[in-house]
Amino acid sequence: MRGAVTAIGARSAPHPLLIERAPLPAWPVLLLIGGMPLWWVSGFMPFLPLATCALLLILLAMTPRVIMTIESLLAVAFTVWAAACTVMVDTAMRAVGSILRLAMIIAATLILIYVTNSRERMSRQGVLAALFGFWAFVVVGGYLAVLWPTGGFTTPIAHLIPGAMRENELVQNLVQPSFAEIQHPWGAEAPFNRPSAPFAYANGWGAGFAYLTPLAVAFRMTFTGRRRRLMDLAFALSIIPAVWTSNRGMLLILFVQFLYVAIRVAARGDARGLVTILAATVIGVGAFVALGGLDQIQARQSASQSLEGRGQLYAQTYERTRDESPIMGFGAPRPAEEIGVAFGSQGAAWTYMFSYGFVGLGLCLAFLWTMAVRTGRHLANDDLWVHAPLIGVLVGMWFYGLDFMHLVVIAAAGGLLVRSRLAPREAQ
Repeated sequence: MRGAVTAIGARSAPHPLLIERAPLPAWPVLLLIGGMPLWWVSGFMPFLPLATCALLLILLAMTPRVIMTIESLLAVAFTVWAAACTVMVDTAMRAVGSILRLAMIIAATLILIYVTNSRERMSRQGVLAALFGFWAFVVVGGYLAVLWPTGGFTTPIAHLIPGAMRENELVQNLVQPSFAEIQHPWGAEAPFNRPSAPFAYANGWGAGFAYLTPLAVAFRMTFTGRRRRLMDLAFALSIIPAVWTSNRGMLLILFVQFLYVAIRVAARGDARGLVTILAATVIGVGAFVALGGLDQIQARQSASQSLEGRGQLYAQTYERTRDESPIMGFGAPRPAEEIGVAFGSQGAAWTYMFSYGFVGLGLCLAFLWTMAVRTGRHLANDDLWVHAPLIGVLVGMWFYGLDFMHLVVIAAAGGLLVRSRLAPREAQ
C-alpha cells in the first residue's frame, strides 16, 4: 500500500522496513543545502521553505512506507500546533511573517523525516560534504562583510514579488541582502560592521557559524593528509570574520559544543582525542583574542547595553504570554512600543512561546530534548561532532532565532543520527 506510515521507537538493529522501502533520491536535500549560494544570490530564500515542503511531500507520498520515529512524531505535533495558532494573527502584514515561519518549521520537519528515510541513496558523507560547503559559504559571506561592509545587492526575485510582501522586514532582508549589519549605538565612537551574509542579521551569521562548525569538523575527520590540512587552513581563516561579528552568543554555543565533545571523548579514555580538541580550542581562542575579538565584544557591550534590554524584553514577553494568551499565543511576534523591539523576538524559544503559547514551546522543547537524548547514545567519535549542534541549539535558541537555514542544519544532522540509530553505520 502506497503512502503507509509506520511509527517506531528506538531500535538497536536495522528495522525491516528500511529494506522494504523504495529508496528516496538524495538530490533534493543535497541541492537544498549545497545550493544555498544560488538561493541567496537569486533572492529565492523566502520561497525556499514552501518549495521544499512541496517537493519533499510529493516524494514522501510516493514512498511505499515512511518510518516515523518518536522524534519525527514530536516534530509533527509541534508543526500541527503551530499551524493551528496562526488563527491568532491580527494583521495581514504579520500574517506574511507567520506563514513564512510556519513554512520553515514544516520544511524542517520534512527534512528530518526525509533524511531518516533516505539511507539507501543519501550517504552520510554526501550530507556532511554539503554541510561543509554551506559552512565555507558562510565564511565567504563573512569575508564579504569584512572587506565591503556597506555592500549589498538587489536580487532578481525582489523585482517580482508584490510590494506588500516586500514590506515585511524579514522578506526585505532576504531579497535585498546586505553583507553586514551596521550598528551605531548611541555613544559608540564608530559603527560596528558585523558580518551577516548570507543571513539576514549578524546574530544569524553567528548562530549559523556555530552550528555548522562541528559538522565541518565531522567532515574533516573523514579525510587524512593534504585534504585535512587544507580544511585546517579553512578553519584558521574562519576566525577573522568570527572576530568581526563581536558575537557573544556564538562563542557560548561553540564553547558548549566543544566542551560537550571533550567530555564525551574524555569519558571514553581517549587521551589523544581529548588533547587534539583542547589544543584546537586553545589555538582558536588565542587567535580570537590576538585579533581583538574580546576587545570588540567589550566595546559593543559598553555602547549598547543589550543584555539589560534583552532581559527586560524576555520578562515582558513571558508576562504577556502568561496573562493574555498562554495556550495558543499570538500567532506571531508583535511590537513592544515601550522597548522598541517586538515581543517574541531575540530568541527562537521566545518566538515560539509568544507565537504558539506555552503548549507550542513545550512541544518544541520536547522534540529537541528527545532528539538530543535518543540520538546521543553509543556514538562514534566523529558522530559526536554531528550530535554537538543538537546540544548547542538547546542553548542558542534562548537568545538567537532559528531561521530556515539554521533549521535545515539541525534537521539534517538530526536525521543522520536518527537513521544511524535505526541502522548502525556498520550495517549501512
